[in-house]
Amino acid sequence: RASSSVIDGRMRAVIENVQPQVDAGRFASKRTLGDLVRVEADAFTDGHDSVRCMLRYRHADQTDWSEAEMQPLGNDRWQGSFEVTALGRYRYTVVAWADRYLTWRRELERRDDPADILLALKVGADLLTNAARRAAGEDRARLEAAARRLAGSRDAEAGRTLALDAELDRVAKRFPDRRFETRFDRE
Repeated sequence: RASSSVIDGRMRAVIENVQPQVDAGRFASKRTLGDLVRVEADAFTDGHDSVRCMLRYRHADQTDWSEAEMQPLGNDRWQGSFEVTALGRYRYTVVAWADRYLTWRRELERRDDPADILLALKVGADLLTNAARRAAGEDRARLEAAARRLAGSRDAEAGRTLALDAELDRVAKRFPDRRFETRFDRE
């Protein structure tokens, strides 16, 4: 049975064609100690929102998952990897979501009209405020301060420069809104 989030369209990412996969995960793909397990998947969403994709993996003896961000290869194909650090079986899967922050940032880069930029900065301030709620310590303070500056910005270009700052981007990406992520249905 589908959850209400799926039904109302909030889980918009689709994940398909995860490789390596032997007989739909029925058999293990084999690696040796020290090898990298390279995993690829198709991940996309309806519309033009930016997608983020993560490889989740763990040794069979572990209960907690580790994650590695997957990189886009083009045409909705993503790749990530993890190292085999202990003998035994590993489990892995892929999660993806439509990332509102990345979509906002990409669209802000393309805007030219100052009034349009100022409006977009207010949207960005809300996104950074929400990211700050998921953060702690210095990261939280940095995100809150940037959100306040964006919300109060009266100079479109200065606000855009702040919003597109590489360090701010690095911090904001560490605290994504993953409430509506999609998980590939197999490990």
